[in-house]
Amino acid sequence: MSITDSTTIAAVLSTKGGVAKTTITANLGGFLANHGLKVLMIDGDTRQPTLSSYYPLTSESKGGIYELIVNSDTCPANIISRTSHHNLDIIISNDPRGELGTLLQNAPDGVIRLRHLVRQIPGYDIILIDTVGARTITLEMVMLASDLVISPILPEMISAREFLRGTLQVYQDLRPFTRYGIPMPPLKGVISKLDHTTDAREIHHTLLQVLEQKRIGNELFAPTEILNTPIFANVVYRRAASLGVPVHTLNKKQSKCRTTPSAAQTMRLLAAELFPQFKSLFDLPEDN
Repeated sequence: MSITDSTTIAAVLSTKGGVAKTTITANLGGFLANHGLKVLMIDGDTRQPTLSSYYPLTSESKGGIYELIVNSDTCPANIISRTSHHNLDIIISNDPRGELGTLLQNAPDGVIRLRHLVRQIPGYDIILIDTVGARTITLEMVMLASDLVISPILPEMISAREFLRGTLQVYQDLRPFTRYGIPMPPLKGVISKLDHTTDAREIHHTLLQVLEQKRIGNELFAPTEILNTPIFANVVYRRAASLGVPVHTLNKKQSKCRTTPSAAQTMRLLAAELFPQFKSLFDLPEDN
């Protein structure tokens, strides 16, 4: 059973590839689940469905995202697989022939179909949706289905420009759907893969200023916020992925020789910024 009567649907989304969307989805999901929340991850990346194999499965359903979207099948037994981590389930990506995009393009409700379907899945506090790193109808569909969009941005000006003219342009192009009662979700940018050099920290600061100026100076980019918590580049994320475990379980304490926070501290701060309604849970011991 979920802790709350309602479900928060959050998409990890960017039109740029290689910004750690899957890493963030998997590790944020693992952290939230370890702190007592019922979490469902959906692998919406039909091109490189890495999230589907990120964690070992203890029970794999016959169906996945294809059956959810094409057949409108919301029966948990048919589409939801169980991971080896308590409270953490997944709907895998299973569109190997790449048919989903074409089917959605030809469907009259294609871009809004997921919005109706995902809200029929019971029993979860948070649903996290991973996405492809390109502008597609599936990415647009996920944005319109979400209550919150988390957009990773690399600490470089090229990535910031892509965020402005890519991800935020999608946001602007979909604004007409508000006329039909579909609100646009708040968009939270998170600086990803920040290294430990002074230059990188200066770039982080500059990005915050540039993106904030864009947000204030142009109504197209509201409501956008850059989170205070960056995700630092750390080999422990690769190690966690190799072992199939959430990163916060491997790196719990800050190293004495580093000034940056541990992965566990980073996940705690990030989760608190994104889901403040559950902040009191994040200081509790993990639910193993």
